Amino acid sequence: MKTKGKNTKIQIIGITIALVAIFTQSIDAQQYPLSYMYDRYKYTVNPAALRIGEGVGLHASYCNDWYNNAYDNRFYGFGAEGGFFKQNMGIGLVLTQENSGLLAQTNIKVSYAYRVQLKEEHWLSFGISAGYSHLGLRKVDMYKGLGFDETDPLIGMSQNGFFGAFGLQYKWKALEIDAAIPTYNTINKKHVPVFGSISYTFKIKEDWGLKPILMYNFLNPDMHHIDGRLQASYKDYAWLQVGFRNTKELVVAAGGEVKNVQIGAAFGFNVGSYNQLNQGNLEVVVGYRFANAVVKTTRSEKDATTRSHISKITDDVSTLKKANDKHSKELEKINTSIAELNEQIRTELKNSLTEIKEEVQSIRKEDIVVDETKVLDKQYFVIVFVTTTQEDADRIVNRMAQQKVKGQIIRDARKSNYYIYTETYDNLQAAVKQADKEKSRGFSGAWVLVVR
Repeated sequence: MKTKGKNTKIQIIGITIALVAIFTQSIDAQQYPLSYMYDRYKYTVNPAALRIGEGVGLHASYCNDWYNNAYDNRFYGFGAEGGFFKQNMGIGLVLTQENSGLLAQTNIKVSYAYRVQLKEEHWLSFGISAGYSHLGLRKVDMYKGLGFDETDPLIGMSQNGFFGAFGLQYKWKALEIDAAIPTYNTINKKHVPVFGSISYTFKIKEDWGLKPILMYNFLNPDMHHIDGRLQASYKDYAWLQVGFRNTKELVVAAGGEVKNVQIGAAFGFNVGSYNQLNQGNLEVVVGYRFANAVVKTTRSEKDATTRSHISKITDDVSTLKKANDKHSKELEKINTSIAELNEQIRTELKNSLTEIKEEVQSIRKEDIVVDETKVLDKQYFVIVFVTTTQEDADRIVNRMAQQKVKGQIIRDARKSNYYIYTETYDNLQAAVKQADKEKSRGFSGAWVLVVR
């Protein structure tokens, strides 16, 4: 009888512990202070952090207490994300199973994010989530010490409920800020979980980066984590993190990506006093990202692209204006040179016309004496010789004939001059041109006679 009474007391104590464990625990509490997953797959805690426009991504995660794991604490997770509909929208799915102490918790949630593109590499994202959670007691050996067996109905006690989440993400070039309420439900309103992080990537060299990260995760007044980490990375192929958590835990993480496959791990080392909830843990995450899907360009994206193009054109115009201002003096010099050249050309033309006038003389038609009257049908005569006697004129014509050059004679009765010419033309320009040819073949005194 004493043994039976003792077992009853133990069961009562066990029932009390179980009820307290279930009904004082929020259905959405995250026991593990996950480091790697919250950084590389931030959408699992902040729905606004869905990677929009980068294809479809999958990941699986595992975490457990790797030191003094008396309660076999473990965490399993799976997630998927992608911009399935439009370039500025994304959806995600997260499944988690967590065993922590007396409790086992299963969560499933879907997320939606909308991105407002402010400028290139500058945006603000809004995200919401809705999910379902199941929280119950685990079937572990420690219950046998409380007087239960695996068929005891107390082990089947559980708490179910729905929860929601909301988050923001601000991105400006290398700066990234996240703020979220990871889970909110109507059952536990006393403590609302809060998540926040801020990071900035410094470019050390073209392919190397250094990123300080500060992360805050509040579950309740007795469980909140502050992580400070420093990440060194080479392109997107490899990265290494070293940090410290306020629970006196040193965190070291490393990872890499090869052909769209991401693999990473984080180790937590307890460097302070004994802490039952945080004795150090191991976290492993594997992910894969498919090629970027073809999506339709939204009007806001077209507007953003147009604004970007207009900005580039404006910059180009400004550059051209500066170049134009820079060369304005040179343009003025060129214009001055052109004016001087025009003046020089006008002077040379004037001089040329004067020379032409000197080479062109006129005579009245009625003063012409010629044997062939048909010659007078032409107005311009190319003269090669002038003499005052008929005998000299005939002798010159005969000499020209010997040189196979045809010469003809007309006489100015008023001046008693005899003109020996080679050609006649209807226009002055052709006559002057022929006179130049005659000069080139030896008749240096060739000129044009105008018969008016």
